[in-house]
Amino acid sequence: MRILFLNSWLEETARGSGTAAGIAGLAQGLGALGHEVAWLRPRWPLPGLALRRLLYNAGLPFRFDPRAFDLIVGFDIDGFALPRASAPRRVVCLKGVAAEEMAFERGWPRLRLGLLARLEGRNARRARRVFVTSGHSRRAASDAYGLPAEKLSVVPEGIDLAPWDALCAVPRPSRGGPPVVLSVARQYPRKNTASLIDAMPRVRAQVPGARLRVVGGGPMLKGLGRRAAALGLGEAVSFLGEVPRDADVRREYFGADVFCLPSLQEGFGIVFLEAMAAGLPIVAARAGAAPEVAAEGEAALLVPPGDTGALADALVRLLRDAGLRARLGEGGRRRVRRYGWTEVARRFLEEADRE
Repeated sequence: MRILFLNSWLEETARGSGTAAGIAGLAQGLGALGHEVAWLRPRWPLPGLALRRLLYNAGLPFRFDPRAFDLIVGFDIDGFALPRASAPRRVVCLKGVAAEEMAFERGWPRLRLGLLARLEGRNARRARRVFVTSGHSRRAASDAYGLPAEKLSVVPEGIDLAPWDALCAVPRPSRGGPPVVLSVARQYPRKNTASLIDAMPRVRAQVPGARLRVVGGGPMLKGLGRRAAALGLGEAVSFLGEVPRDADVRREYFGADVFCLPSLQEGFGIVFLEAMAAGLPIVAARAGAAPEVAAEGEAALLVPPGDTGALADALVRLLRDAGLRARLGEGGRRRVRRYGWTEVARRFLEEADRE
């Protein structure tokens, strides 16, 4: 099968974009199943993601012949300007639901997401089938864009397990240093990293020396640094910014004791897969798709969203209990096997064939 990916992101997976990693991983899985995947990317690296995506889509009708492909896959808004004649071959993958994400933003980011949501809804309504990554996102997309349930297919994100398995096969040396909590996220308000920083003084009062390492850039990063300083956390919190999503970020996971992402909204959460692949126990908020991915009691402890005290208590519980950390870490390692990219790609094709 000849498959065309419409992808205006122009993000290198090495820069840490979870969306870019998900798109590249799906292509990898489809290739492993023997299918040919072609990419149609922006011609020029224009500044500003929103402008780049709009200009890319405006030119799409003139850049390819839909009849040359068996399946055309657009991501989020990509494909909204294509003629209706392409619809029988076209599906849309929503990596997030912009209409839901905008509720957590203010100012220009909210306006930008509002525009993208309108185009995303148009794109989804015109496609033959719409893919979402979780049951939570299926409900959000159906409500926001008026999509019938039979048009929506849930196919999760995936992960290339090979490099993680290779690291897990090597016994971890005893670090002997202070316990480490790791958080990996693009720093937007909905990721709620502020709550994690607010929890750290309470964590450190009960687990002396506990440290937090925060991976990821984004508009909230500087403010989070000021917040940590105001709490007197000093060197107890390290902000690493963007870390390449390859061996460098894997080293961060394997150097930590607990993974924490207290998001208030999460369409899926590739970082949960990464934590499970590394054998790390997870602390997350019981919000969005987190309960679907990071199963409570199997791989994670979940807390009420926005409850800083409960978040601190869950972290303390894990940092103090090596047996619980090991049990949840092993549970995550077993659970993540279902998310290998070849299996995810197979499910994607099965759903794409549905009428």
